[in-house]
Amino acid sequence: MVLAKKRAQPFPVKWGRSFFKGIGLGSFLLTGNFLLYLREIPTKTDPLAEEIRGVVVLTGDKGRLETGLALLNSSRRLLISGVHQKVQFSDLPWQEAPSPCRHQRALVTLGRAASNTWENALESALWIQQQGFSAIGLVSSDYHLPRSSRAFTRILPHVQIHPIPVIHPRDKTWYLQAMRESLGVLGMMICRFLEKL
Repeated sequence: MVLAKKRAQPFPVKWGRSFFKGIGLGSFLLTGNFLLYLREIPTKTDPLAEEIRGVVVLTGDKGRLETGLALLNSSRRLLISGVHQKVQFSDLPWQEAPSPCRHQRALVTLGRAASNTWENALESALWIQQQGFSAIGLVSSDYHLPRSSRAFTRILPHVQIHPIPVIHPRDKTWYLQAMRESLGVLGMMICRFLEKL
């Protein structure tokens, strides 16, 4: 009795199943991470306590500089992190600052060393240490704050971080930005996990 030869599978079935399981697991992980990230995004701005003497503003979207400058007072200092080399002190939107604080160079430091969130945190850490602050306000876009707060907390574990969100309308662009930020958080979590292995 002659048995017919089995036709060779071009792609092993068990590999195919593993591949699709991996795709499913990856999709579940990304979706879950994104939904958790959305829950962390602040939806309102709480007044900053008077005893907080330092504020860090991360450059980027419209409204961040204006929000930071509005928090100035005679005893509060401001670091604007990630400032382009061509931007001058006089280019800041000073109309948002309280009248007694306008154009007071001693109150504002322009940080030019950072080009991403991690570098913002490193640049800010040096400034915070020099100023001797134990708590700061952190100004950024609402969708960016969960990721930037994590970076600051990791580099400055003994400093209290008070997020100050600049609220943006939740349109298609906002959700795309939030998704990108959530991937950044996932990457940070994976790096921390690998460091412990």
